[in-house]
Amino acid sequence: MLKLGNNVTYYGADPIPYINGDLYSQIGTYFPLAIGGKSGISNARVMEKYGYIETNMIHIDIIYFFKEILNITTIDNLWFDAEGEEFGNDFFDIFYEDGRFDQNKIDVCQINIEFWKQFVNLSRKCDEESQISKLGLIEVENMDEQKTVILPKNEDQNHNLITLGIGQDTSAEERYQKKMQKLGKIVDFFGADPMVELNSEIYSRIGKYFPFAVARHAGFSNASIQKNDQNVAHVDILYFFKQILDVEKIDNLWIDAEGAEYELFEIFEKNGVLDQNDIVVCQANMEIHISEAEGHLNPNFEKQKIFMDFVKKIITEKKYGIFRASEEFHMRIYLFNFESEYCRNKY
Repeated sequence: MLKLGNNVTYYGADPIPYINGDLYSQIGTYFPLAIGGKSGISNARVMEKYGYIETNMIHIDIIYFFKEILNITTIDNLWFDAEGEEFGNDFFDIFYEDGRFDQNKIDVCQINIEFWKQFVNLSRKCDEESQISKLGLIEVENMDEQKTVILPKNEDQNHNLITLGIGQDTSAEERYQKKMQKLGKIVDFFGADPMVELNSEIYSRIGKYFPFAVARHAGFSNASIQKNDQNVAHVDILYFFKQILDVEKIDNLWIDAEGAEYELFEIFEKNGVLDQNDIVVCQANMEIHISEAEGHLNPNFEKQKIFMDFVKKIITEKKYGIFRASEEFHMRIYLFNFESEYCRNKY
């Protein structure tokens, strides 16, 4: 900015004065405070001299901080790394249209928030502490990612795998098929993708291909297909499972719906639409798209909030476990159904 002849006023807040106070005071004004969605006292994870510690922390409401302490309503750049605080206290609500920023006439031009990294790190820490390696998780690769699966432990010979969003790549399905064949197992593959080009040819080699999109509700809408927006017909996922495939037990469900996955979150809820129709999903791999463009250039805060609420609900209900979170442009998670006796016995 100096090279452009522009002056920048810096304000930095962190509840740990150690090093932060000296460092930030060299460039701007330092405040020994924690900033959150609401004022109050809560348990927080903070960096001390010898690493992270859990401690009680006083949080200052971000609106109060901007308006009353800094006396500013226009912010050029907001960088927020709150060690997990961004997940709580309705923090994401402030960015919504007609949210608290809008209500208080606060304009924020550019924002960087540590969201994905926090979730991935915390999730991986839980994986390690829970010793999930004992579950027998393995990974099968396709061209740009990995799918997580648990191979069956019982004598059942018949299995299925449903792919929603093929993406012109079946290498992971083919690797899974080979592993199952070595165990003497037969897998029925069902794949749906509205992009017929190549998907029809490659998926038909291993299973049945369906040239349409599968969503929570049937309809007709604009969707992203191979980075191009097109009008697409959607088939209701319940109709797809019950009427077209005629399945009640789904061993593996792989979802890469190019943004349409958000409305599918509810199928994993306890007493949700699948439970009401006695449909069981044992394992699921899901890719969640958070940005409006590749590389996190335009993070969608409403989507972040939806994903956060989904994670909270999954954890609270204790039906599924969430494992192997990873992030590279998009978030990828693996779910296993611990509530189902069928799934526990099979895997």
